Parts: sequence; C-alpha cells; structure tokens
Amino acid sequence: MKSSFFDVVIVGSGPSGVHAAYPLVKAGLRVAIIDGCLENSSTIKVNQLLKIKSNIEIIQSLAKGGLSEVWPGICDYFTSEELTKIGLPADEILREYKVIAKLINLNLKPPLDIHVESILDSERNVYQLPQTFSYRTSSVIDDFKKFKNFTYFSNQLVLKVKEKKGYAEIQSYSINNLTESYTKARFIILAAGSINTTRILLRSFNLYNYKTPFLTKRNYAIICLHTKTLIKKAKLKTAHPGQVAISNNDYFIQFYKCNPFSLHKALPYIPLPKTIASLMFAVFTPHLIIADVRFTTLEGKKKFYRLKKASDGDILEIFFHQTNSQLQNQKRKLKKIKKKLLSL
Repeated sequence: MKSSFFDVVIVGSGPSGVHAAYPLVKAGLRVAIIDGCLENSSTIKVNQLLKIKSNIEIIQSLAKGGLSEVWPGICDYFTSEELTKIGLPADEILREYKVIAKLINLNLKPPLDIHVESILDSERNVYQLPQTFSYRTSSVIDDFKKFKNFTYFSNQLVLKVKEKKGYAEIQSYSINNLTESYTKARFIILAAGSINTTRILLRSFNLYNYKTPFLTKRNYAIICLHTKTLIKKAKLKTAHPGQVAISNNDYFIQFYKCNPFSLHKALPYIPLPKTIASLMFAVFTPHLIIADVRFTTLEGKKKFYRLKKASDGDILEIFFHQTNSQLQNQKRKLKKIKKKLLSL
C-alpha cells in the first residue's frame, strides 16, 4: 500500500462507511475506503488482531462489509423529536432517510406471519419495523470499484490518525505482509464501529489507561409459546426476524421468530436434560417467538473502555457493570413484561 493523497478516506466498510462514501464517490471526489478485510474472518483470527478483554460478549468483524454480512436487514429509525433531542438537524437527516431507503431497497410494510399479525394491533406502543432484504455493503463496494475516483484498500488495520497542517494522516498496518504505511487525506471519516473507532482514537491521542464511557443496552431474551399457531395454520411458513417492536420510555422489545442460533443460546437456561430440551424445541420451534427485551443504560464509573499496553500489542478493556438497585429495578420491570407477553 503506497502513500497516497485523497479528498476523503473512510475507515471501515460497514453500512456507516459505505453510506458516507456513496454521495462522495458519485460527486467525483477522490475517495478511499481502508478496510481490515479478511477473506476467512474467523472469530479467533479477529480477536487475535483486535485484542479485547471484556466481562460481556463483544462481537467484532473483519469481513468485507463488516457486520452487514450477517445483518438480517432489520431497520429502525429516529423520530424528529429524538433527533432534535440529541442535537442533530432533524429536517436534513429525514431527507437523507429517503435516499438511504432507496439505496437499500427498504420495504416499509413487509408481509407478516401469524406470529406478529396477532401482536401488531394488541397494544398502543406496538409498531411494525421496516426491513431490507439481500442488502450487503460488500456488493456496494464492488460497484464503487467501477469508478476511477474510488480506491479500496483491504487487509489494512488502521492504527492511528494524525492531524497535520492542511491534511490528515492515517497510519495503517498490513495484515498480509506485516508492514506499516501512511495515507493522506483532506478529511477522515471513522466508521470502524463504535468499539474500534474508540480504539483508534485512544491510540491516536496516546490515551492509554484512560477510562472512556461505554454504553450498551442490557437485554434479556424471553421465549414465548404462541398458542394461536398451534390451532391455526400460519400464512407464511417462514418469517423475517424482528418484524415488530414495542417501545416506551422504560424498555424496547423486539420480536424474533425462533431460529437454530437463538435456540442454541437458550438451551442452557432450560431446566431439562439437553437431549429432551432439544427434542421439545424441534417440535415446538414453529410455534415459538423470542421477545428480546432491552433496557436503556446511563453512564457510570463501572461502564468504560480502557486501552492498555501489552507485550504483544494493545488490548482494549471493556467493562460493563450495573448496580444491584439497577438490576433489581430491571427485574421488577421484567416481571411486568412477562405478564404483558402472556396476555399477548
């Protein structure tokens, strides 16, 4: 990877990076995407390159297209009120929603199966989620390659970014030949996900052992037997996951149809021998639906990122801990939610 100069360099090939690149490439600017793409992006290999120490499960990807390669196409959106509350120009962003919706072939009213049809009109706060099908940002990158003003650098881990007089400099590391290189640009867009963007910035400003706030939503999965499907044949044999949601100020619930992956994660929590639990799941899978309950989280001293130096490279430490009172409050709400789900 030779030293080059671009108008804009984007770090990351997921939806954020590709959607940022789209209008810039179309406008004729010299755009480059630097991507830590691995052809065989195994979890072990990714964790060796992007070292993490965490007390919660963290998902990382070095696949071309990032996590969009396993993204089921569920879309939610911010309302004008929410955008204004977080200080973003609502009118401007809502106009861009239409552009992105067209780009990803968003379906505002996808067909519903029997599971969600009966839930959708059951409560005031239930709403249908728009969805997109067969959209992968890796295919958009392949389309970009037809433009002479676009360059794609794969197998490059970005180490640091540095602001110079009149331009910015990106230092990256080749996964293939283990060499470092530098790229210059008028502007940089960091779109390597919240975790690895934080890693790059902490390293760039030499902020080792500096605690940076880390927020995520605490979630609980509740498996529900949908009795109506036992006596009524479903209109659709298969359903897209996450078709409807319930939202209020306290929690957000997204409903998923059961799949082998979700069942595998649920098996340890079933108070039956594994073989019997697996057999019961096989019989009842078409009649099960998962309620993914997520609670909002506030900042706290025990919720942070911290970059630490090690003999074999940097390690990003992620710690997320809630107080007993917070957990007890969530459990009380969860009890009420279970009653509500039973009535649904």
